[in-house]
Amino acid sequence: MTPVPNSNDPSRCPLCEGPNECRLCSESTYKGQCWCFSVEIDPAVLEKVPSDLRRQACLCRKCVDAANAASGKA
Repeated sequence: MTPVPNSNDPSRCPLCEGPNECRLCSESTYKGQCWCFSVEIDPAVLEKVPSDLRRQACLCRKCVDAANAASGKA
């Protein structure tokens, strides 16, 4: 999970550039709750996001799951 350059696309994970499946970034009229509202995200994974990309886009499930597994929170 090495950070890669990101174009600040809010639909892409800032760590892997994969689709983050953020419901709030979707084109859907009904936004509803995003998947990330129901998972615990280890603060250590948030520290891996380059500072200029923080609060710009959501992480993807794959990166969150990998970080939680590595920290024993999965």
